[in-house]
Amino acid sequence: MSKRKILFLVDHKHRDLPSLSLIGFFLKKKHKIYFRPLSKPDIEIIDPEFIIISRIIRNKRQMPTINKWQSEKRKIIVIDSEGNQQSKTFLPKISFKPDLLFIWNKTELERHSKEIAKYKIKTEICGSPRLDFFHDKFKNFFSEIKKLKKELAITKNKVVTFAMNNSYEDLSQQHKDKIKERYYETYYHNYGFEDKLQHMLECRRRLVETVFFLLKNYENINIVIKPHPNENITFWQNLVNENEKLKIMIGKPINDLLKISDIHIGMKGCLTIVEASLMKVPNIELDTESKLSEKEFFKEHLNLALFSSDDENDFKKHFDRLIDDEVSEKEFNDHQIKINKYVNKYLYKFDAKRCKDYANKLDSFINNYEMNKKFNNTNMSNLIRF
Repeated sequence: MSKRKILFLVDHKHRDLPSLSLIGFFLKKKHKIYFRPLSKPDIEIIDPEFIIISRIIRNKRQMPTINKWQSEKRKIIVIDSEGNQQSKTFLPKISFKPDLLFIWNKTELERHSKEIAKYKIKTEICGSPRLDFFHDKFKNFFSEIKKLKKELAITKNKVVTFAMNNSYEDLSQQHKDKIKERYYETYYHNYGFEDKLQHMLECRRRLVETVFFLLKNYENINIVIKPHPNENITFWQNLVNENEKLKIMIGKPINDLLKISDIHIGMKGCLTIVEASLMKVPNIELDTESKLSEKEFFKEHLNLALFSSDDENDFKKHFDRLIDDEVSEKEFNDHQIKINKYVNKYLYKFDAKRCKDYANKLDSFINNYEMNKKFNNTNMSNLIRF
């Protein structure tokens, strides 16, 4: 069988490219593998038979492209880059019928079961493809800790890291209106887009307040912040420029941030809390003053950190215990048990074999497609001769 052309379209380079590259690595002996950004797919140049995209949702401006590819007999495969739906306010709609849909967990499969049955979509459950890189087997895959600390001019003191939430606060009203239109078109929703903006605003406020609280009260620590990959970094860059004790990590995967971290801080519902836990980094999750997180997220995706903080006094109590190494082994072990249960239910498996599993199932799908194609061609030839 000749090698088939497989094109991976990458959504966020630093978030998605490592796992997609590893999947491609496992496939490259049998197939021709290509990677391109979503903005420049080079379809006419590469002429792929199989196109792998990152989301099952597509708006009305994107659907003509999907329809064109399918009319050209190209097979569309979805490897979901956000396959653990934590938000209960906006649930994604299935916008088209892919030839194969990879799903992270049984919960998501059940959530979309009616649409999957209606359109007769072939599905596979494989978990999060990014999960492999938080496993000990891949701990040397990314940058060395010494190199990262040198780049950021980090001292020997403990490192406190922040993963920032996505925010539309810095966008123009026109841009926000376009996002709002897209949300209502591609998601089922049960409360307003403005409420979502308010939650983003309160998350940023709480994160900034916590950063300044640490700057004011703890001299002997390093603070490194990592903006969300979807947001405008200007706000955070200006904040760092005004505070020489602050460092910012840009253009690197979350794994690099967590490798240098002694204590990690994020908002409730932020997946980096789980990722930090898998890398054995102690963590604190913050909530907003109005506790909008309870409206925004399903409850099973909240309170996953070693400690949860609702206010400044609560945060100080937990942070002091962490910075002074006063957390007991039992507390760490109990937290790890909770994380393992969460991972097994929502991220499927933590075995350093997710990308290998994706590659095997992709190869099987391609082989079956080739067999069916040959069978149909043979039958057609026999019919013509008859």
